[in-house]
Amino acid sequence: MSNIRRETVTIPNSSQPIPYRLVPVDGTMVARIAALDRLNHAPDPISEEELRAQLENLNASYIAAVSDSGELLGYAGLQVVLDEGYLVNLTVKERYRRQGLGTELVNVFLRFGQVNLSFLTLTCRASHHGVQTFFRKLGFESVGVRSDFFGEPDEDGNLMTLKFGR
Repeated sequence: MSNIRRETVTIPNSSQPIPYRLVPVDGTMVARIAALDRLNHAPDPISEEELRAQLENLNASYIAAVSDSGELLGYAGLQVVLDEGYLVNLTVKERYRRQGLGTELVNVFLRFGQVNLSFLTLTCRASHHGVQTFFRKLGFESVGVRSDFFGEPDEDGNLMTLKFGR
């Protein structure tokens, strides 16, 4: 795996920083990502089959934050159609949240978007106010509602978009 960026994250209530690197997701990570997604996105996790298909999709990119010991700390996924970007996944292990790791993952796609895209968009559950706050801090704006977008439980999706100056 090639290194994209090397950073450190500190576990709350611990003085020990955890060095990590951002790397492209490959087939060896699929089971770990699917397991992490089941913990964080139940009942709508990405399946191993779906992730494997996305890794073969030339219009998709998935990156992961991996510690030096090999622990998966989080991951993010992007799909591109023409000059439009769709952030389809973002997950960080609970104990590593609120330390900038999610921001670092999204920033990889923001840098790509500034050069290659007209906008980057995502849909999150309407009840996930913390997620919406996170993306607002990165410059995203709420631009609409997708009625009954999510299932189990049925819920509207909040559509958020960040436009680039292209």
